[in-house]
Amino acid sequence: MLRLLTLFRLVRNHFVLREPGAPFQSRSFRESAIFFLNLFPPYNAICWLWVKTHLRFLAGRVVSARLARWLVERGFLFGALRHLRPEDKNSFALDLRSQSARPAPHDAADPAAREIAAQVSRIGYAALGPLLEADDVAEAVRYFTGQKGYVSQVPLQSDGLLRPFDIQALRNRWSARYFCFSPGTSLRCPQLSAVVRNPRLREVAAAYLGFEPRLYSVNTFASLEGDAYHYVMRMHRDYDDFMSLAFFINWTTTRPDNGATMYVPGSHVSSSPSGEPLAYLAGEEGTGYAIDTFGLHAGNRSIDNFRLVTWIRYGRIPNLATVQDKWLIPTPPQ
Repeated sequence: MLRLLTLFRLVRNHFVLREPGAPFQSRSFRESAIFFLNLFPPYNAICWLWVKTHLRFLAGRVVSARLARWLVERGFLFGALRHLRPEDKNSFALDLRSQSARPAPHDAADPAAREIAAQVSRIGYAALGPLLEADDVAEAVRYFTGQKGYVSQVPLQSDGLLRPFDIQALRNRWSARYFCFSPGTSLRCPQLSAVVRNPRLREVAAAYLGFEPRLYSVNTFASLEGDAYHYVMRMHRDYDDFMSLAFFINWTTTRPDNGATMYVPGSHVSSSPSGEPLAYLAGEEGTGYAIDTFGLHAGNRSIDNFRLVTWIRYGRIPNLATVQDKWLIPTPPQ
């Protein structure tokens, strides 16, 4: 029943949800067709078979790699992501990258960006340290607690109704574990806007991905304490793209027993990662992480009061996230 409700909301919000106060962003027939195709299991199986056939028989062949890149640039083949092992997903991504018309920008990245990217390559994540001063963090928290948003981790899976960020009502009436804000609401926060404009994030993303990345998602959400279950609290992978990189900003302090995301080191590159212990991406308020979210990770059920975090995601456009979530593609602040 929960799966059916999530699917219903996904379809409805794809067509009716829009940035509050902004005109509705219409979709072409092709965009809607690709959206529905990715919900259709036989299509996903065909995508998986196409990718596996390419890797088995045609890897390194210029014509096949160019055809694959042509399809991906038009929103196709992403249905394979849910069924690919990390090894296959990464091999396919390298073939796509080999057909880029532009040289990889990571050679020009500064040493600090390369070092962070190298750590993400090894274990799947890297701590960025403080990104904001304490006063800026406090201002940002005050900003978000005064805004309206949606009872869900992401707007697309919500009931589509804007509500005040009233923690007591969310606890008592909705038994909610997550509350989120639209990208426009996030980007109107001056402190978050300053982080998005920081060239350091783009340099790290370019060094890790090996191509000129584009900002495609900004999502601020709160995790709330309680007994209710949410599917992101089990180990899962994010299927945004064949290659993408996320940055998480902690607006509140997180610890292993208070909201810190759990991550399986090495699972972004291996379906059988070595026996490193489970990592908790903990940090003080104002700190950040770079994360390859194709690696296995989970939301933490243990929360004190509430945890507030923003993700900022870089990759290519289109990808599966933007096929599903077109209205959520933010315009980067100037």
